Amino acid sequence: MKWAGFPRPFLRKPTLGQIVAYFKYQSTKEINELVSSGVITKLWQRNYCEHIIRDADDWNRTHKYIESNLSMWAEDDENPIRRE
Repeated sequence: MKWAGFPRPFLRKPTLGQIVAYFKYQSTKEINELVSSGVITKLWQRNYCEHIIRDADDWNRTHKYIESNLSMWAEDDENPIRRE
């Protein structure tokens, strides 16, 4: 079957993980091209955990987790401006 010059359609729909990975790849690539310093900058955290917030209790737990972790950023090994 010919597709009249159009690319062949996906056989399966991409997963959410594939969509997020592509977004992260493309945005990093484009930002690095705009900066054009010759140094590739990483913009995204590795090994993150996705979680869908489903109710108010879950929202409150997530908010508390984020707020408490902000105070630990100064000591985090991933912090690029960490003082030793």
